[in-house]
Amino acid sequence: MSSHPSRRTLLAASSAALLPATAARAMTTDPTFWGAVRLATDAPHLAEVAPWQGDRFTALQGEPGGRIFYGYGNYATNSGSRSHTGVSVAYFDTATGLFGTALGMPGEAIETYRVHAGRTYVPNTDPITGGVALATDVTGTWGTRVKAMTHVHDIVCGVDANDIVIAGSTDVDGVSNAIVHRSRDGGNTWSEVYRYAEGVGGDYERVNWLTRIADTVFWRADVGTIGTTRAPMMVLDLVSGRLTKVSDSKFRTGWSSASGRSLYVGEDITRGRQVVSTGTLAYFVHSPDLWWFDGRSVGRVQSNATYPYSVNDVAVDPVTSTVYANDQSGIYRVAGKSMTLVKSLQTGYDIAEYDAFTVLSGVGYLAANSGYAIYRLPLS
Repeated sequence: MSSHPSRRTLLAASSAALLPATAARAMTTDPTFWGAVRLATDAPHLAEVAPWQGDRFTALQGEPGGRIFYGYGNYATNSGSRSHTGVSVAYFDTATGLFGTALGMPGEAIETYRVHAGRTYVPNTDPITGGVALATDVTGTWGTRVKAMTHVHDIVCGVDANDIVIAGSTDVDGVSNAIVHRSRDGGNTWSEVYRYAEGVGGDYERVNWLTRIADTVFWRADVGTIGTTRAPMMVLDLVSGRLTKVSDSKFRTGWSSASGRSLYVGEDITRGRQVVSTGTLAYFVHSPDLWWFDGRSVGRVQSNATYPYSVNDVAVDPVTSTVYANDQSGIYRVAGKSMTLVKSLQTGYDIAEYDAFTVLSGVGYLAANSGYAIYRLPLS
């Protein structure tokens, strides 16, 4: 359990009192021109890290109880917080119109939220004290789980609520190792599942994402921009515990890394939220494309837009299990291996400035890359 005491902050913000921006601003700075409504009160938690470059949204995630969780902070610069105790698992409650804090997280940033069976799991991207790896409400009460790691980037649940797989990095004699751990008792004890270190170059290796298809979990270690080799795609059978490599023969994206090496699906993904799964298909944001993956083969998700742009983000509605994606042209509903434009946002509006994105009960929520505003945008 974190030494940082849990607290709850409720700020009056009437859910009915939503303030639209002016039409003059809408064309260049916000999506109100298309029917989005700005929440009456801006997210308060981001100011905890100003002016240290962490006062920006890094993620939005809806959960079935009606809350929109949001991430913030900056683990790349270790910008810290005013309290010097970390950031918070923070949310907006769509039913009450109040902002709140589930608990404090002793880390530099929160960049990904995961929802499984109605419960929320939060990887502690860059722990600063106490070895806290994640926070969760899986027991019905918010709490933390401890596993000493340098970074914790993603989480998936296994065969039951007590089966948790986490991924990130750990330092061994000053060298970064990509690492995956698994707990079968709800995070009380952990077993190492996977470790990877390239052995040359960048001291960067880590696992940034996990995704589950049926009873298997997939990942690929990231060797960074100066890595000279490609880490293999790995698959863990949750039932047998067997770990195997996946052939890359069909996984080339057609794009190259900064070092000129050909990129394959699962590489060059820096945040866990760039990968989502429906249980039968996983989706990867490899800008400019959204890719599908069924555990054996991959392909680009086909768009019906006349002029599609680079995909910014992907999200699963936790109530309907529908997948959505966004790009500069608008918001798409993804079904299988194709996606259909459901909300056009083309007229002078760069949605890339609002790529913190989630959907809850068919309503989209967008957050700016700068500033503290969240916008609500019905998609029907």
